[in-house]
Amino acid sequence: MSELIILYLIIYLLVVVVALTGAKRQVDKEDRIYSAIEKLKLDQISVVIPFRNEQDNLAGLVESINKSNNLPLEFIFVNDHSEDLSLSVINTLKAEVNYSIVQLKAEQLGKKVAIREGISNAEGSYILSLDADVIFSEMYFSSLKQLEERDLYILPVQLFSGKGNILFEQDVYMLSALNLCVSGIFRPIVASGANLLYRKSAFERHDDIGSHAHIQSGDDMFLMKNFIDKGASVELITNISFTVKTKTPDSWIDFFHQRVRWAAKTTALKDLLGHGVNALQGILTLLFVYLTLRFVAENDLYPAIFLWLLKSASDMIIALPFTWRQKRWSNWFFMPIYELIYPFYLLLMVILVMIMRPSWKGRTVTSR
Repeated sequence: MSELIILYLIIYLLVVVVALTGAKRQVDKEDRIYSAIEKLKLDQISVVIPFRNEQDNLAGLVESINKSNNLPLEFIFVNDHSEDLSLSVINTLKAEVNYSIVQLKAEQLGKKVAIREGISNAEGSYILSLDADVIFSEMYFSSLKQLEERDLYILPVQLFSGKGNILFEQDVYMLSALNLCVSGIFRPIVASGANLLYRKSAFERHDDIGSHAHIQSGDDMFLMKNFIDKGASVELITNISFTVKTKTPDSWIDFFHQRVRWAAKTTALKDLLGHGVNALQGILTLLFVYLTLRFVAENDLYPAIFLWLLKSASDMIIALPFTWRQKRWSNWFFMPIYELIYPFYLLLMVILVMIMRPSWKGRTVTSR
C-alpha cells in the first residue's frame, strides 16, 4: 500500500509540474499574439450562426449583438427547419446590424450542413461561428481586433447555470483548464463550435466533411483535428475578453444527452493526444478510488482524507492558471467536493455511452 501511495504522489507531482509549465507557455504565447502589429479587422469577419428552434435562446444573443460597440462585416443566420418563432426574434436586431437569414432546403439537415451553407454565403475572409444560445459582452467583437491572422482560433466558452447547478459546469471547466496546460506544450485537444474563428480559405482547403458527415455532432472537434493534421496554424485563446457564455442544460436528462454526445464524438475523433490525456486522468482517478476504498475498508480514515486533500490541492493548482484568466472562482472552490463526485459520474458516463442513443433538437444523433 505504501508503495502505491508513493507512486501516486510521484505521478501527481510530475503532472502538476508539467501542467504548470504548459500553462505558463500558453499564456506567454497568447501575450505574443496580442502584442503583434498586424491585426485582424472586423470588416474581414462574417459571423455564421446555425439555429433550430432557438426562440428562447436567441433573445440573449440578439441583445448581445444590439449592445455591441463594434460590429463585424455581417451576420448570417442559417435556419435548420425551425418550427417556432426564432425568425421573429432575429428580426428584432437593430437596423444598423447587417444580417441575413439563410433557409436550409428540405433535404438539408443538421448543424454541419448549416455551417457550410452559411460559409458558402459569407463575404468575409474570416468566419466566426457562434451557437445561437450564446451571450457576450459589448466589448467582445472589439477584442477580436487584438488577434493576429491565423488559420484557426479556438476561443473560450463559459458555461453558466441560471439554476445554480454548478455540477453541470464543472467537467467542462476542468477540461478547459487541461486544454490550456496541454496546448502550451503540444497543441489544443478541445474546441467548442460555440466560439470558433477561422480563415475561410483555410476551411475550404482543409475541411474533410466526408470523413465525419455520418456523425451529426462534433463539427468543432473534427474541424480542429483536420486543421492540425493539415499543418494549419491553430491557436488557443483563454483570455476572458474573448469569452462567450452559454447556459447549461435545464434538466438532468438534457445534461446526460449532451455529455453522451460529447463523449461519443471524442471517441470517434481518434485523437491520440486527447485520448492519452483522458487515459491518464482515468488512471489517476481509478488509483485514487482504489486507495481510498482500501483505507476505508481498513478503517483507516486519516490516510483517506489526506489522499482526498492531496488530489484536491493538486487539481486546484493545475486549474489555477485557467481559473485566474477566466475568473471561475466558484468552480475552483467547488473542486474538493467534485473530487468525491467525479468517480461516480465517470462510471455513469461509461455506462450511458454504451447504452444511450442521444438526441438533439428532436433528432436522434448518430455518433459512430
